[in-house]
Amino acid sequence: MASDATLNVPKDVLEPIIQAQVAAAVLDALGPRKQVLEKAIAEMLTMKVDSNGQRSHYNSSNDTPWIMWALQDCIQKAAKEAITEYLAGHKDEMKAQIVSALSKRNSPLAKQLADRMVDAITQENFLNYRMNISIDSR
Repeated sequence: MASDATLNVPKDVLEPIIQAQVAAAVLDALGPRKQVLEKAIAEMLTMKVDSNGQRSHYNSSNDTPWIMWALQDCIQKAAKEAITEYLAGHKDEMKAQIVSALSKRNSPLAKQLADRMVDAITQENFLNYRMNISIDSR
């Protein structure tokens, strides 16, 4: 007869202990936390990204440091918001200017608008129809 003792420990008791030990071992292997964080942050901020702020599979697209892309993106959003607010405040003024320009005889703006409308209507794909005819000879 075997004299081995067995001990049944529930899984929900063992898992947190094992996870804590593994996490501690990983952190110890990484080294001092401050240095690890500083290095990770520095690498993230200087990581080269594409025009969408993403790391591209094509290295030639990764030409901007992420921090510069993020700054540019924030500035562009703020500028667009400022322009939108400005234009919203001068809406009536702009409308009057456009009506005035369109009502002048030989107005370049009116001519350009008319040319673009004619171009759009006469484009090859604009008036493209498809017709299918099937004959059933029963």
